[in-house]
Amino acid sequence: MLGMSPKSYDEIFGQSWHVQGSEIRKRFAYVEVESSPIGEVTPEFIGQAAFDTVAKVFYTASGLTSDDWVSGEGNVQSYRTVTGLAALHIPASVTAIRTNGYASEGDGGNWPLAIEVTNSGTLQPWQKQSNGATRRWQLVTAEPRPQMFAVIGNVDDTAAVQAALDYGATRVSFPSANYAITQILPPSNCELVALGRNAKITAIGTSHVIYQNGISHSTVKGLILQGDNTPGVNGIYADNCNDIDVLRCRLDSFGTGDEPTDAVTAGIWMHSGCTDVSIHNNKLTGGTGKNGGNDIIVYSVSGDAIITGNRCYSANSNGIYTNSVGPDGRIIITGNICKNHKRHGILPVYGGTAYHWIEPVAVATTANITLSGEQTINGVLTAASRVLVKNQTAGAENGVYVSAAGAWARASDADTSTDLVGCAVPILGGTTLSGQVWVCATASPITVGTTSVSFAVKSNGKLYRADAVISDNVCIDCDSTGIFVNGDINGFTITGNVVYSCTGGGGNGYQLDGGIVIIGNGSFNSGHKIVANNYVGNSGKTSGGITRVIDTDGVANDPTRVCGIRMINADHCIVTGNVVDGSTGRGLNLYGGQFGSQVYGNTVKDCVLASIYIEATNTAGQFVTIKDNLLDQSVSDGMGIWHRGGTQIDNCIITGNTIIGKKATTAKTGMQFEGGNAVAGRISGNEMKNWDIGLNIVSTAMSGRLGTTLIMDGNRIVDNTVGFRYTSAAGGYGFYTNMTFTGNGTDLSDASVLGIILPAVSVSPRKVFYKPTFPVSGIFIDGDRCINSVPAVGQPKAWTYFSAAWNSEGNF
Repeated sequence: MLGMSPKSYDEIFGQSWHVQGSEIRKRFAYVEVESSPIGEVTPEFIGQAAFDTVAKVFYTASGLTSDDWVSGEGNVQSYRTVTGLAALHIPASVTAIRTNGYASEGDGGNWPLAIEVTNSGTLQPWQKQSNGATRRWQLVTAEPRPQMFAVIGNVDDTAAVQAALDYGATRVSFPSANYAITQILPPSNCELVALGRNAKITAIGTSHVIYQNGISHSTVKGLILQGDNTPGVNGIYADNCNDIDVLRCRLDSFGTGDEPTDAVTAGIWMHSGCTDVSIHNNKLTGGTGKNGGNDIIVYSVSGDAIITGNRCYSANSNGIYTNSVGPDGRIIITGNICKNHKRHGILPVYGGTAYHWIEPVAVATTANITLSGEQTINGVLTAASRVLVKNQTAGAENGVYVSAAGAWARASDADTSTDLVGCAVPILGGTTLSGQVWVCATASPITVGTTSVSFAVKSNGKLYRADAVISDNVCIDCDSTGIFVNGDINGFTITGNVVYSCTGGGGNGYQLDGGIVIIGNGSFNSGHKIVANNYVGNSGKTSGGITRVIDTDGVANDPTRVCGIRMINADHCIVTGNVVDGSTGRGLNLYGGQFGSQVYGNTVKDCVLASIYIEATNTAGQFVTIKDNLLDQSVSDGMGIWHRGGTQIDNCIITGNTIIGKKATTAKTGMQFEGGNAVAGRISGNEMKNWDIGLNIVSTAMSGRLGTTLIMDGNRIVDNTVGFRYTSAAGGYGFYTNMTFTGNGTDLSDASVLGIILPAVSVSPRKVFYKPTFPVSGIFIDGDRCINSVPAVGQPKAWTYFSAAWNSEGNF
């Protein structure tokens, strides 16, 4: 053997044992005899077992013991375990090593590479010593695992997991194992990734398990987090972070808590100060929070909040709860499944401060100025210029002014509280501040000239509240509502969702009406609001079809309050293409002010109280259009369209609806008005069919105002027991024209009704004029109309001719 040539050593040891021949030459003495037969000593020649024995003898001759001998690769020597390094004497020529395990070979904690570093300073978890603590080895890996730092499966594995995170890699892997954790703190720019389907973190602490605090660009992927329903223990919690992703995780038994006794708790919680968060394809189960527990919370964050594809199956208060997102982003909640929640499936609440634009200014101040005379401000000479004055010693003087040779005056678009609160003003010029947008930071109300007013820079110029996109979600068996939109969300799209068996109970004193509920609180004054193509079914009942009569607090519940879709003070909403299939109360419910809303093209059926239930309580209930809906009550005993209560609905248009009923003994009505005023409304082209009463105006419903402006024209009243009932005490006189009665048991309830219905075919077509006031000469018939061509506040909107006189339809 000593006569082998270097080439023979290379062939035997280099190829078979992956040890370079040059390294062998450093360790063993041999005689170079070039004439020695090459390849003479091979496994095939002497047998594999003999060959292995020879190789081991030669290799251990370098100073290693037989017990420590394993294979090497290049100049990297491989040893059994990390924990065994302390007892080894590694040759001085070896400067890089690897191990086959942490505490035992094959335990998953092997170090793929460790290099020798200076043996000084604190020994880090990723460093080990050998040679009597005189040499130090440091782990080199792009993907550390907790198993590289300790044996996993102990009472508390927090230190090992935190060591893997602190190592500084961009990715930390979690092989399938059970990790007992009190709390870990991931660093920035790091992914926590499960290597198998059973990488499980068990919570053993009293706070957040994975706590992302003040970091950026963090991802948690594929992990299982197991809680024990301890109040205040959150699964994954982020605070003051940027760009956070949580995806494909499973969280069980988090979110327990009941305010005010217990802290609000969640499986996944993105909290104050976070920007741009994404929560995708996670599964949350096992939570039992009655009022303070949630599966997912996104609270007080800016930027975009994207929540998609999650399965929220806990019996927590809410499935997905967002609050104060914005104003610089959007809420996107799509493709989630939320079921069995004690209150809401999806609860997006207000989106932060709202702003509105006013005209730009030429320049803005940077110091106190005199509010008179043209002058140079921040490098700009004013000349009847708009100026943002924001640095006055007397804060009440701050605002937007127009400069002049004499005293300055406040700009006309910034001289009232309404103008100033939430205004945003671009700055066009100046040595500094040019191109910036500043906003009024003073809350309402402002008494101009008295209240101290302040302005703040809005660097990115995004001035909307958060927009919400809520689409393609499934909400089932929620005790209160399926989707509940509440507050200052500037615009929202609720589309393609399935909401089923949400019962309107909710517990803790809450009863919030079933399927989809939108509460504007008087603040939905800009942006789009679209509720389209949703399916809302079985509202007010369990999935087993049982009407819920007791909520989770044991308090009696009123099933007739439950709604399929309910809008409360939600101006400018478009509700279209939805199917509302069954409700113990109302199908579509318009409550309070609904200025400019449109409800069209929906199918509503089998609602116990009414298909469309209108409760207008203030003058904001104006210009509502209810059009081309199919309202099918042929199975239930409910009404069709029921306007009830409140004070008025101005300029409400109800047209083209098909309203099918079920004749019964309970005097149900296709369309009924009662208990309020209707001003300048038009009810036209509807068909009321198969009702006890087709069209019913009852009690003191219209308080005399109906008679001035309401027009009912071209409606078809078909196959009803009574076609049209009008109680004489209703007051007013209205216009009832071109009505068609077919197949009714009785067309009119009594002879007195005949006197208020104009001929089925008018003597001549009605005329419409566009003039600043109604015409005084000519031939006019009842129903002619003059629309004000120069509208102004306090002036009539239009006039209608009736009983030989023009009657105002109300003022702007």
